[in-house]
Amino acid sequence: MVITQKIEPTLPLSPSELVLLNGEHFAQKVMIGNIQLMHSEASVSFSQLGESILAAAVLAVRSTGNLDLDIRLEKVMFGLRKVKSLYAESTTIINSWPDYSLESQFVQIAARLDKEVETFKISDLIYTWL
Repeated sequence: MVITQKIEPTLPLSPSELVLLNGEHFAQKVMIGNIQLMHSEASVSFSQLGESILAAAVLAVRSTGNLDLDIRLEKVMFGLRKVKSLYAESTTIINSWPDYSLESQFVQIAARLDKEVETFKISDLIYTWL
C-alpha cells in the first residue's frame, strides 16, 4: 500500500516565479540576447534567466520530495567516453504548487514519465515540458 502525503504551499509564488521577478539577481546583461524585465528598466540575458528559472523549478520540486535526483555515468561516443547525467524518479509525495506554475507542471510530467520508465533524465522532463 502506497501512502501519499499532501503538503500545502506556504508562499503565493513558486520559486521559479520569484526568480523571474528578481531576474537581475540571477542573470547579467550581455552583448546580444537580452530581455527587459517586467518590473524594471533592467535588461538581462534571456538564456541565463531561463536556465536560472528551470534550475529553481527542478531544485524546488526536489526539495519538497516530489523528485529523487541521481547523478549517473553514461557511455557516449560508442562507449569511448563517459559523461555525467542527472536522472530523476517521481515520488509519492504530493505537493500543491501554485496552479500553472512551472513546478506544478514538472510534478505532473514527472508522474507521467515515471509510469513509462522507472527513471528518466531531467533533460527529458524539460524537453517534454517544452
